Amino acid sequence: MPSLQVHILAGKERGKRLVFRESPVTFGREADNTLVIDVDAASRQHGELRVEGGQWVVENRSQNGTQVNRRRVKAKPMTVGAGDVLSIGGIDILGIEQAAVDEQVIEQAQPAQEARDSESAQPGGRVDRKVKLWIGIGAYLLAMLLLMIVLQSLGGKKQDSIKTAEKLSDARIAHDLREPLPSPPGQSDMRRAEEELRKARELYGQRDTKIDALYRCYRAFQQSLRYSGKKAFDDSLDQNRFFQVQDELVADATKRYNYAFTLLTEGNFESAAEGFKDLMDRLPNDPPNTVYANAVKQRALAKEQHEQLRRSR
Repeated sequence: MPSLQVHILAGKERGKRLVFRESPVTFGREADNTLVIDVDAASRQHGELRVEGGQWVVENRSQNGTQVNRRRVKAKPMTVGAGDVLSIGGIDILGIEQAAVDEQVIEQAQPAQEARDSESAQPGGRVDRKVKLWIGIGAYLLAMLLLMIVLQSLGGKKQDSIKTAEKLSDARIAHDLREPLPSPPGQSDMRRAEEELRKARELYGQRDTKIDALYRCYRAFQQSLRYSGKKAFDDSLDQNRFFQVQDELVADATKRYNYAFTLLTEGNFESAAEGFKDLMDRLPNDPPNTVYANAVKQRALAKEQHEQLRRSR
């Protein structure tokens, strides 16, 4: 059975997580869609998510267009998977958290099972092979169990349970970092917009020289759009650089966050605290963002548990 889990990122249903067990899943503004998207840029019958060729794909049916991770879906449907973000008119609408097609597993398993059944029906050595295989597996598991006991006795007892704050999904990280800055009160300020754009252009060439330069460059591009009151830059070079920096920042932040969180869940508290601190240095809380706030919580829990483990030894 196919399974599609999505996180709604815009509209009245923002924040909800839904699971669909059947294909296709249509989306748009009309109430008869499987997934109703109530944003201005969405068409009545905007598009469709479906299983095709053993994988989930998205098809665009609107002149307004559909993007996957800022890449436009053309005439041919585009494959989607966990961590992808669907957008309409520059607005992130859906985060894909799971896109599974169980039929693939069934189709692959059937020929293998038929071959095993055929072999087991033959008299003779096949049964002996199975016995030897199970004996080998049993010996391996026993050896691993003894090794774990020895390692635990040498390393001391770890905490029974590891505390973490709520983990941010890849889709949530991407959505929060791509979220446009709120418009300033009053009219647009083109002077400030030009200042921020000049700053962004300068930082673009320096984004590998300082730990937070990539983030500062991205925020300068965002501030320029904010003060201009526009949704896109007039110069295509600036627009392409903005998307490039945005994608680089999202990919880097997601990788570093997941690595630090894995260290935390494995009980490597000191390294986890260092990992979250590195992420915070690269992603300053200016303006405040969810990823930074979550990293602060995770780092505090890592340091607390590291101290508790140190005292218990």
